[in-house]
Amino acid sequence: MEGAPAGQIVDEEQTGVVRPGMSLPESLQQVVDDARRLLEVDVAIVYLADRTEDSVHWTYDAGLSPEAHAASQSEPVVLTDGITGLAISTRRVVVTQDYVNDGRFWDPERRRLNAQHLGTTSVVAVPMFGAVSALGAFCVFDRRHRAFSVFELALLRALADHAAFAIENARLNRVLAAAEARYRFLVESSPDGIWSIDAEGRFVFVNVTLERLVGWTAGELIGGDSELVLHPSTAEEVHRQFALQREHPGDEVLFRCNLGHRDGHPIAVEMHTIGTMVEGRWAGAHGTVRETGERDRMQRELQAQAVELAANRERAHLAQDLHDSVTQALFSMTLTARTAEMLLSRDPAAVIDKLAELRELAQDALAEMRALIFELRPGSLAEEGLVQALRKHIAAVQGRTGMPVVFEADEIAGLGAETEEALYRICQEALHNVIKHAAASRVQVELGRDGECVRLVVIDDGMGFDASTASRGGHLGLAGMRTRVERLNGRLAVDSSPGKGTRLEILVPAVAAPLAG
Repeated sequence: MEGAPAGQIVDEEQTGVVRPGMSLPESLQQVVDDARRLLEVDVAIVYLADRTEDSVHWTYDAGLSPEAHAASQSEPVVLTDGITGLAISTRRVVVTQDYVNDGRFWDPERRRLNAQHLGTTSVVAVPMFGAVSALGAFCVFDRRHRAFSVFELALLRALADHAAFAIENARLNRVLAAAEARYRFLVESSPDGIWSIDAEGRFVFVNVTLERLVGWTAGELIGGDSELVLHPSTAEEVHRQFALQREHPGDEVLFRCNLGHRDGHPIAVEMHTIGTMVEGRWAGAHGTVRETGERDRMQRELQAQAVELAANRERAHLAQDLHDSVTQALFSMTLTARTAEMLLSRDPAAVIDKLAELRELAQDALAEMRALIFELRPGSLAEEGLVQALRKHIAAVQGRTGMPVVFEADEIAGLGAETEEALYRICQEALHNVIKHAAASRVQVELGRDGECVRLVVIDDGMGFDASTASRGGHLGLAGMRTRVERLNGRLAVDSSPGKGTRLEILVPAVAAPLAG
């Protein structure tokens, strides 16, 4: 080939480089074989860069004896050394006609040993680069003092480009295969059913979750009409939603419907779909289905746990109240009874006063116990709602104490169980404080909406107190009420002063996630 005219075309059928289905080792070996044959050189070698891109390794060769092949692969070539390193570092083709005496690369002894292994005098090194990094170098060696023609250098560069393309393509295929494996794992292990249909509504993909959900295998579904898995109870709604999807394929559609199991029973699901467009035309849709029965069951369990948690909080609250009030009353009754016992022999007349005091203490303790027992969650709160439960409680308070209580309330729907529980308890506590401490002649309770919040107001005309100091003592139950309000992200305001009654206002979100703790 030496001296061939520039621009000469080599038939690709002769090179054999471009052949579909060849593996990377086959492609690179084909490159070195073709280079040796077409350029009539003694040796052709492909060096591949390692992962650190600091060195290249002798990988594929043509024309070497087994002994020379083994000797030449003993160690990598650092990119700062040798003719291959020079070609890669400068990103240019490097040519020499006197390898042993060319001082641009390696020391003389190293060049002499390489020339001995390869039996070479003239060398051409072509760098190979991918999209972002060096892939290696393609080199040919000849024993003659040889001047390579422009055509031969162009042919060598073309062969190097083929090799680089094969290397980069293999790398991208590995990356793609890894990404596809990860994607398939995510799809197949998804708790949601995943599906895809074509423009005629035939299944082209279903995952394992959907197979388990409807009782059909992928082999039975793929290629079949998607109507197979629709339940008649909601088929019309599904058709309507997909008609809308077809009009607006780029919009995500979310709706509930029933799928039909293989045995005929309906499966309540939430379906999430989006259209597929190919070259501006409707090509089908894909999406997910999630069984709602399991989610609804979990929601019911969470609600039950929330109710149980609220009950535990109330038990702790009642236990504290028992310790603070009833226990003290019982202790006072014990001391008074003991005093009466001691006076019985020394001053019988004084015993009558002590017995009267004991009777009053017992009546107070009984009233306190009744109030605490009544604070247990009434069935009407769960069955009839907050407003009706407060009506019954206020009626009971009026019947027990004779104190008039005016109740004004709007019907409020959509409150969570914990919000209703907290407002009920706060109102109970406020009325209890009025009865026990305020010496009021009248109480007014108001409950209603205030924008996105619920407002509870309790007003009495009693003796009042210093609101700035009462919160530090905590004896009026304000600390407990404030804790309940803060748990709902709400606000508690107290307006009171000695001799001027008290106004208690609570504002909580109508729909809010309570704070933990």
